[in-house]
Amino acid sequence: MDLIKTITTPIEKEIHIFNSIRYTQSRIRHFDEKRIEFIKNNNVPEIPEPVAKQIRKFWSKYVKTDIGLNFQRIAALKIPPESLQYIVSESILYPILIQKLNPYHIAKTLANKGLYNILFADIKRPNEIVRNVSRNFLDSDNDLLSKDEAIDRILSLGSPVIFKESIGSFGGRGVKIIKEYDRAIIEQQFDLFKKDYVVQELLTQSQQTARFNPTSLNTFRVLTLLLNGKFSLLGAWLRCGAKDAQVDNLTSGGMAACVLPDGRLTYAIDFNVPRIDYSPTGLKFEDYRIEHFDRIIQKAEQLHKRIPLIAMAGWDFALDENNEPVFIEANLRRPDTWPWQMTQGPIFGERLQEVLNYQ
Repeated sequence: MDLIKTITTPIEKEIHIFNSIRYTQSRIRHFDEKRIEFIKNNNVPEIPEPVAKQIRKFWSKYVKTDIGLNFQRIAALKIPPESLQYIVSESILYPILIQKLNPYHIAKTLANKGLYNILFADIKRPNEIVRNVSRNFLDSDNDLLSKDEAIDRILSLGSPVIFKESIGSFGGRGVKIIKEYDRAIIEQQFDLFKKDYVVQELLTQSQQTARFNPTSLNTFRVLTLLLNGKFSLLGAWLRCGAKDAQVDNLTSGGMAACVLPDGRLTYAIDFNVPRIDYSPTGLKFEDYRIEHFDRIIQKAEQLHKRIPLIAMAGWDFALDENNEPVFIEANLRRPDTWPWQMTQGPIFGERLQEVLNYQ
C-alpha cells in the first residue's frame, strides 16, 4: 500500500480536503438541479407531511442542516413510505458518509487509471496501448516510452482507440474516441489531454449488452461495501447509451436498468423520466436476464478486497464478445446510488446503521 503515501504532509492533506469539499458541493448542486427539473417536468407530488417529518427526525441525529427532500420525493414514486427515511440522498452520502468511508486523498489516489496496471495487473481490462502518468509515457509493461515511441505504438494498432483522463473524468467527460487518425491527430490529442491519461483499444462487447444499443459500450455499475470485515453487494445496474450515442453515461443521456443478483433486468430510469420500459433498439428490459452475472459480482468482490482502505466502491464492468467480465474503472470518490435507490430501495439496506456508526 505504499501508493497511499503519495500524500503525506499536513498541507497536502488540507489541500485535498478543500478540493473534496469544493468537488462535493459542485456535485450536489448538479444533482439537485437535475432533481428539481425532474420534479417539475413529471409533476412529482410532495411527500406527505407525516412522512417528511419522519424522514427529518431520523436524519436529525446525524445531520444538523436541512437535507432537502427532492431525492426522497422522486424515490417516493416507487419506494414505500416506510422505507423513505432510510434513503440516502447525495446531500447526505457525499459530504458526510463518503468522507468517513472513503478518505478523499486515498480515494483519489486509488481511482487513478494510471495505476490500474499495478493494482489490478492480472484482472482483464481493455487492451492498454500507452498511458501517461505525470507526463511520463509508459507501456503495459511499465516501461518508459518517448513521446514519438508512444505515438508509434498507437499508429501500429491501426484500429479505433479511446483516450481517457486518469483522474476526475465522469459522465463521459474526459473521454475521446478516435476512429481514424494519423501522427498529427495523435499528437494533437496528446497536447489536448496534457498529462495523466490512458489510451486503449476499443472493446468489442457481448451481444448480451450490444442488443440494447449497439453504438455505445453498455456497462455495468456494481456498488459494493467492504466494512468491518464483511463484504456486501449493495446494488447494480446496466447503463445503456441513448440512440446513436457513443457513451452510456447517464449524464450524457443514457439510461440505467437495475440488475438483480440473478441477472434479471428491471425497467430503466434516467434523469428525465421515472420509467423506461424499452431500450433504444426496442427491447423490453424486463424480458431479459444477463447470463453469468454472478461472475461480475465475484470480480467486484475480488477487486474490492485489494483496496480495503476504501469502504464503498462503484465498479464499472463490460462483458466482452466471449461474455467475460472486463474491468473498466473504479468510482471511489463519489459513487452514484440513485438508479438503485429510486427503483429498488435504500442502498445500504440492513447495514445502514452500521455505516452511520462507522468511525
